[in-house]
Amino acid sequence: MKAAIPIKDENYLQKEAWDNFIKNGIILDPNIRPHIIRSWERCKGIDPGINPLKTDQVLNNFLLEEKRQNYRDLVSVSEPILDELCNLGGQFFVLLSAPDGYTLYAKSNVDYPFLPVGAKCSEEHIGTNAIGIALVENDLIEVNGYEHYSSHLHTSSCFAIPIHDLDGKIVGAVCISNPFGQLNPNDKNLVKLGAQVIENKYNLFKEKNNRTCTDSILNLFMDSVEHYALVLDSKGLIVNANEKFLKLLEADFKENITGLPYHRIIEDKNRCLTQFNYSNMELELITKNQKIKCQVKKHNTRNNSNTILFLEPMQTNKIVSISNSNLKSNNHTNSISNQIIGASKEWLNIIERSLKAAQVNSSILIEGESGTGKELISQVIHSASKRKGPFVPINCGSIPESLIESELFGYEEGAFTGARRGGMMGKLQMADEGTLFLDEIGEMPLEMQVNLLRFLQDKTIIRIGSNKPRTVNVRIIAATNRDLRQEVEKGRFREDLFYRLNVINIKLPPLRERKEDIPMLTYYYVQKICQQMNKPSLKVSKAVMKTLTKYDWPGNVRELINVIENAVVFTESNEITADVLPSYLTENTNSTTIYPGNLKQQEQAIILNTLEKNDWNISKSARELGISRNTLYKKIKEIS
Repeated sequence: MKAAIPIKDENYLQKEAWDNFIKNGIILDPNIRPHIIRSWERCKGIDPGINPLKTDQVLNNFLLEEKRQNYRDLVSVSEPILDELCNLGGQFFVLLSAPDGYTLYAKSNVDYPFLPVGAKCSEEHIGTNAIGIALVENDLIEVNGYEHYSSHLHTSSCFAIPIHDLDGKIVGAVCISNPFGQLNPNDKNLVKLGAQVIENKYNLFKEKNNRTCTDSILNLFMDSVEHYALVLDSKGLIVNANEKFLKLLEADFKENITGLPYHRIIEDKNRCLTQFNYSNMELELITKNQKIKCQVKKHNTRNNSNTILFLEPMQTNKIVSISNSNLKSNNHTNSISNQIIGASKEWLNIIERSLKAAQVNSSILIEGESGTGKELISQVIHSASKRKGPFVPINCGSIPESLIESELFGYEEGAFTGARRGGMMGKLQMADEGTLFLDEIGEMPLEMQVNLLRFLQDKTIIRIGSNKPRTVNVRIIAATNRDLRQEVEKGRFREDLFYRLNVINIKLPPLRERKEDIPMLTYYYVQKICQQMNKPSLKVSKAVMKTLTKYDWPGNVRELINVIENAVVFTESNEITADVLPSYLTENTNSTTIYPGNLKQQEQAIILNTLEKNDWNISKSARELGISRNTLYKKIKEIS
């Protein structure tokens, strides 16, 4: 009688399948789970002997803190729950990872050199693992023993669950791992429960924050626009109104009209505002003493739950003063808030991000093309912050290289030939307790970048000619129209300074990407410039508005303002018509030029086309492009 053939245990079969795949690249065992097969296929080419515990893909302390700051809501919600899981005992450690696989937090019950915080758990860096697969396949994943691609993990088992936001997007992952063998089923159930609690608490926290921030953005926006504005909910009840509207209505307090059906103060017998999708109509506003015929424009908010109405009285053009409770109450701040014009999703996202950034003291890097409003946004952030000091701007591109150090740090009397008697306070000291805005940071000389980096590390300054350090409390906001990552690669900008400045990044969209804001911007600047020139308010013809919205505005908002100013100057009737627009605008509308290549190449083509059209007249070309002569010279140099 033949001897019984011993049944190979599951661990041995896994090892056999892993060996065969590593050597031959094929899987013969039908019992290998599908998600493991898919992961092994993705890991082909990775060294199976890679040691995840000695990976070089670990963030340094600064980059780790930046990463944790970016996911601070997830980290703050997760840490106490993961700590509590470990306090229950068991032979395991737990990890929290960002959506890109970098670990943000770890807690352990075992004496084992587990993956360091800041290491990357993606498949391409450490092979098949539960976090890596969970993030790729968006599913609850278990990986045991030889199912790991790396031989260094063959004694361990791990179990990971992705965390989602309310839109179903992965915002992180939680993982439990036993480095010495199989996980206890009870431990896996605890982590499932913990992950669900984390996801629920995270989404409740974000929903509350978003609701608060949305209210702040709406209030800021409402009190910033030059129109009379009213907000209705989905039932047509009034939920908000700006100060201008209250004064026009002669209402003493906002509470006096909040909750009222809109038709109590706007005569709308056919309920056009709620029953139809008209975006523009004429209705009558009912005040205490009279009815005022108004042009009404309707805009839905981003979630379509509320409707914003902009009303323009047709028989009056009086300007009512604007107040803004979201920003510091002074004339300069009001003038800033009045310029936050736009209702596009892109622009509202920028305002939302700026208001959030204002609540912390982290350094900010604002990126965007010339004329997109980088200084305006920096002033909004400063004004919405709790900082009590001044906003101090400095343009790094306009100061000679030999003077920039003294401008920033100041100097003592007699520090150099021509030094002012009594010395001079530098911009960093002037901005104490406030904000220093470093415009065109990409123009800063490398030698000066070292000094700025040193200041960002210790917050102390030493004037030229002095050895006495001074500590100052300054928030740094830097801005650039360059791609600083490329500048770093080319050795023209320090990598360490880039990371110090880029803690919070705000990228401003060019005007061509938010064209729905052009009518609102146009109306605002037409009225503003008419006031400045002591001219009566002007209307804008439909043909003009069509032309303005079709043009791509390489000079962005600054170019638009220049065009509007030119039009106001030469308009002699009560309406701006196409004949007062620059010829290149109407030519552009009638015969659109399609420039090949990426955005940078298109920009260069537009600049060259404008220069050639104007016989290389720099002043005229800069004026048409809506940029300064210096900026145009720099762009010509870049093209060369």
